Amino acid sequence: MNIDLSKIGFFYQSANNPCAVEMNFRQIKKYYPNSPVVLWEDISNNCKSICENHNISYKRVYRLSEDTLFHRSQPVTEVTGGLRYLNRIYITLMTELKDVDWFIHMEDDVWIKGPIQKLPTTPWSGCFGGLWDEPLMDHFKNDLGMKPIECYHGACGATIISRQSFIDSYLKIQDIDWLKVSKLDKYIGKYSDAIMSYLLLFNKVRWSEWSEWSQGGYEDFKIYDKPFIHNIKYWYNHNISKLDEINSTDSVKFFLENNS
Repeated sequence: MNIDLSKIGFFYQSANNPCAVEMNFRQIKKYYPNSPVVLWEDISNNCKSICENHNISYKRVYRLSEDTLFHRSQPVTEVTGGLRYLNRIYITLMTELKDVDWFIHMEDDVWIKGPIQKLPTTPWSGCFGGLWDEPLMDHFKNDLGMKPIECYHGACGATIISRQSFIDSYLKIQDIDWLKVSKLDKYIGKYSDAIMSYLLLFNKVRWSEWSEWSQGGYEDFKIYDKPFIHNIKYWYNHNISKLDEINSTDSVKFFLENNS
């Protein structure tokens, strides 16, 4: 299958992780040189110059002065923050990513090893995230008429989503009782991938496991065979001035020599 990689864009939100952003941009530009990329920076002020160096669109996450709660693994910490996250994706798809067919939900711990070889068979595809808490599963069954096999969630890092499917779903966002839903499953108000998953599932957008995605380890000295690897955290929590030092450690050297 010949895939036009320029029709695949990247939505990326980050905070306090300049080394991860720098390394991930290198990989994106290496394998997807003509793909549009948008980075939204939250809390920190490290990445504007990195974006400029790689010719990547830079945006800031808007926060009220009293809204300073930040969690490394959770860009969403309550449901209203999750709705703002969905809005940032929508804005990005209507502007910088307006000409793509698919977008990758990029995160700091996603590593790109090469260009994809296969597009998914459904409008939304990625990791296998499992099922929801029982009250939300009851909601899917009783209120939405869905079977358990239709209710998997998995929109974490390196999920690929049809641009049009996300837009169509977002335009119905007002049809969802988000307060009710967030009380049925705690993850709705805690994780961006959970609230993205629910939005798509509510609108009957089918999910499938993606053959181009794999779950990685940490300092496992492993050679991976998929284009997208999730859970690679070598560059977390380091100042950009430490990048060369990090890359010279044994585990990172092995990783880069075998997975780049």
